[in-house]
Amino acid sequence: MIAREYREYKVVAFITAYLDSSALMKIIPLIESQTFPVAEIFIIDNSPDLLIRTQASHIKIRHFPNNVGVAGGLLEGFREVLESKYDFLWMFDQDSEPAENCLEELLNFWQKAKYVERLPVGIVSPLVFDANTYRHIGGAIFEKFRFREKLPSLTDCQSFMECDSPITSGSLFSVEVIKKDFSPRRELFMDGVDLDYGMQLRRNGFQNFIVKAAKMNHRLGSPLKIRFWGKELLVQNYSPIRTYYFFRNHTYLEIYYSSGALNKGVAVLRRIAYMVRGILAAIIICDKKINRVRACFMGTLSGLFGVLERI
Repeated sequence: MIAREYREYKVVAFITAYLDSSALMKIIPLIESQTFPVAEIFIIDNSPDLLIRTQASHIKIRHFPNNVGVAGGLLEGFREVLESKYDFLWMFDQDSEPAENCLEELLNFWQKAKYVERLPVGIVSPLVFDANTYRHIGGAIFEKFRFREKLPSLTDCQSFMECDSPITSGSLFSVEVIKKDFSPRRELFMDGVDLDYGMQLRRNGFQNFIVKAAKMNHRLGSPLKIRFWGKELLVQNYSPIRTYYFFRNHTYLEIYYSSGALNKGVAVLRRIAYMVRGILAAIIICDKKINRVRACFMGTLSGLFGVLERI
């Protein structure tokens, strides 16, 4: 991609939708009203029945009732960008709400980082505020044997934060990155897809950024609030099937990206301990206890042995 006035770039917004037509109807006008206009909105509907129908010429809908997941949706987005000759893919989950200047700020940063600072830009992502937990969501950093969340400082003068992997929703991907030989792994299906792809980019020399001036609200799951020893804690309340993928994929990825026998061994022990905590939380707090306990155990076991088939 050659340097040019960023207003000339063509951006396609891509939404992965599932079983929530109200969220989908809320995010579409937020994308349509961006100060930098998107060229097209592409919706991957993973629901058994089509969520919405529209005659709008700038909106395309592709229905996958068999559910291709987050990974499959991202791969469909990559294919659309390459086939339709767009410059950027702006990726969303349905439960996100970008500020009206979000895209403009992301493109401003990308242009400056790429052509002024001469940085190898991979993913640029907005500063995300979780409307469920009332806190900002950081980017993932991989340390020896685990992924750790790194939160952006809101008090320093730096306009961005570098990380290994920002969350997928709200992230902007340039066509030159999408053209590379590595891509999201379809077999991960959901959860951890962003961790893996961000790490692939990082290990191939790219830098991923969270841009503080680009703002977006997002709902990260449906956590339960509990009080423990006088403190309020949040416990994720995923469905049993998402719990399985969460435990499986995080277990697999932390072992996969750990270097050396010692770090891999620590990663294994850490994931087993995390499984025990998950099982205890399922028994004490959550509903569908047997299914959730099974999901924690089988997900961790599959991750330990690298079994990534879809269930």
